[in-house]
Amino acid sequence: MRNFLTSGTFWGSILIILGALLVIENVTDINIPVIKVFLSLMLIIIGILVLTGKTRHRDKNTVIFSEANFDFDKETEEYSVVFGQATLDLRNINIPEDIFIKASAVFGEMHIIIDPGMNYKIVSNTAFGSVNMPGNRPNNGFGTAEVKSQNFNEQQPKIIIKADAVFGSINIK
Repeated sequence: MRNFLTSGTFWGSILIILGALLVIENVTDINIPVIKVFLSLMLIIIGILVLTGKTRHRDKNTVIFSEANFDFDKETEEYSVVFGQATLDLRNINIPEDIFIKASAVFGEMHIIIDPGMNYKIVSNTAFGSVNMPGNRPNNGFGTAEVKSQNFNEQQPKIIIKADAVFGSINIK
């Protein structure tokens, strides 16, 4: 998807076709709904890419139109899901110093598993989405919420999770 939809050949062809349609519409009495045609063509192209699997992307911290189990890596601070599903297991990690993790779900679903005895703080932001946090504390719709572990200690090493859900959901258990 990245190479095809971002290539100069693709966008150059689209612009030539749109220009030709506009010239035809303005020179002749033919009424062509250029914007509707453009949007329809884009939806058809995206639909074909989805059906053929060319939109699927997965690496160590990003999932697009796919599923994955992320492995925690100290060097990776951000984990993202777009139109897919992923799980990040943080139960068996060592916390020698503060660890910052940014989790994003856009039209997708992410599950984050944490040890209830960990020293953690979760800050969630939602826009037409939901973040379900430990202690059955949901953040649904719009807004920001914060949850800390029962025995949270600011002075001790901790995990800080920033969870952002836009038309998606993040479940932290």
